Amino acid sequence: MQQQQYRAPAWLSILSAVTGAFIVIISGILLIVGAVDLRQVGVEEPVIGGILLLFGALFITSSRRPGTLTVDDAGLRLRTLFRTRAIPWSRVRSFEARSAGRAGYAVWMKLSTGKKIPLPGTPGKHERAEQIAAALSAALSEHLAATK
Repeated sequence: MQQQQYRAPAWLSILSAVTGAFIVIISGILLIVGAVDLRQVGVEEPVIGGILLLFGALFITSSRRPGTLTVDDAGLRLRTLFRTRAIPWSRVRSFEARSAGRAGYAVWMKLSTGKKIPLPGTPGKHERAEQIAAALSAALSEHLAATK
């Protein structure tokens, strides 16, 4: 099987970066205002600004390292912002395209234990998620046929 890689659409990364930049700017303003008028305003603005700064940085970081799904003979490698997981084909039962809320649709994997996991790099339009689910199901069938 030839290695395949799935990533989120570029517009999703751009939207994440722009949102993060906006949050960082707003939190910077809150931090500056809070630092200047700390006696009159209180401590809330620096705390809120710091929390927003953290979320903004997280959005920007996620746009620089989008979730990626890599599929090969060994199985699936799921790379997200904070970790990478390898899942062998022997643990996979099925794939399905499901609603992912505002992100549109995504592909979910059902493991042999019954646990369902959303796959990174698959959010987007319904047709895209269906195509990816079909390709992954075909790869699973191919792997099952090869192991019998």
